[in-house]
Amino acid sequence: MDSRLTLDKVEYSCKGNNKTMIYIKKDFLNEALQKATLKQILLHLSNVIFNSSNKDFFKKQRILALINIVKSIKENIENKNDIYSLNLIIRNLEAYKKNQKLGENYVLNEDIGIVISTLITLAFSNAFNKILKSLYIK
Repeated sequence: MDSRLTLDKVEYSCKGNNKTMIYIKKDFLNEALQKATLKQILLHLSNVIFNSSNKDFFKKQRILALINIVKSIKENIENKNDIYSLNLIIRNLEAYKKNQKLGENYVLNEDIGIVISTLITLAFSNAFNKILKSLYIK
């Protein structure tokens, strides 16, 4: 049984009553990809999910909801480069989730959006990835 979740005036589907198990239907994704790039769609979804006025998720559930929606998008994408980028995003988000769960390097609430946007951007920008590596790895 699927339930509905409305984010940004758009209805998404949830598996059962668990709102973190959010997924996007293929026809909606195809329509969105005609209007924007995959990176833009993911950045927009992350902004909607992590918006402080969004009361659909508890703070700790937001990262899980974003991971699940990225996995859902990955299931409906055929381009190998996009699948690779989505796998990187999932890996980055899961590492962030683990880091937050362990309480290491805690991120302030007002900085979460910036961190999540950076984790998504890293997967699509090889130059950005190299710049960060050169800054922190010697």
